[in-house]
Amino acid sequence: METIIFLNDKKFEYEDKSEKLLDRFLRENNISIASTLIKHGLPKYYYFVDSPFSFKIDKDGFPYEIASFLFDSDTPYFIKNLMVSFVFSGLSLKSKNIDLKTVRKSVLENLNCLDKIRSLLTMYSPIEDIRFNKNFNIFIEKETKEFTVNNLFIEFKIQGSWHPFGNLSDGTKRLFYIISEVGFPGKLRSSQNSFGMNKEETKRTILIEEPELGVHPHQLMSLMNFLKEESRNKQIIVTSHSPIALDVLDENELDRIIIAYSENRKEGTKLRHLENEEKEKAIAYLEEDYLSDYWKYSDLEK
Repeated sequence: METIIFLNDKKFEYEDKSEKLLDRFLRENNISIASTLIKHGLPKYYYFVDSPFSFKIDKDGFPYEIASFLFDSDTPYFIKNLMVSFVFSGLSLKSKNIDLKTVRKSVLENLNCLDKIRSLLTMYSPIEDIRFNKNFNIFIEKETKEFTVNNLFIEFKIQGSWHPFGNLSDGTKRLFYIISEVGFPGKLRSSQNSFGMNKEETKRTILIEEPELGVHPHQLMSLMNFLKEESRNKQIIVTSHSPIALDVLDENELDRIIIAYSENRKEGTKLRHLENEEKEKAIAYLEEDYLSDYWKYSDLEK
């Protein structure tokens, strides 16, 4: 059985159907796709956020102990960018006569990277501000010019007071995770085998599993508005069991809805867009109430 792929109205036929076929096709046509998967809950390793980050610049230069996190698809994209930013700034000091003041200045300059998501968090979450804890530690070995930076982590301002991540509600934690992953304009590109930096913001496809979990309905609506705004320059695909997720859509955006259904176990799950009759019903609900009511009270899911 052959596999057929269409690109810009061109037809490509392949005899094999292996899992590596898509990678081969993308490589042959110089197509680069960066993706971010935001799973249920929170990341397992959430350095800078729920645990401090430390790094060492030694005689060999790049601290390869963090390479496993850069190549790991489970490491959040936001965290990877922070890691690379701090490490690369440290590497730039290798050729200089470093002292405590020089290293501290370099670290402080990198603390400004949170500016890229501060306004988004203020607009779409209960988080009023964020900052790095400035009580980080620097240790320098003068003979070898090796140095270590310890205790870098983020603090969060909620209702006028600063808190560590562990003090936030589960919903606020989830909001921070999604907003920082989607909204951070990182330039990092990475895979299981390599990483590098683009000159401009990396264009990504972002997949989000059930953003409503643990989030208050009011906050969910704010989050969906954020995702809708970000989708203007990113491809964002959301799976959801919450009818509220539909209320962010307008009449001319009904084609964004994709329904997952299963006719029988053998054929598995299928996907489809709304039929014309369903669109007419959806528009009627939009004119009187909310689109979510169509999901809750009508026959959207046959």
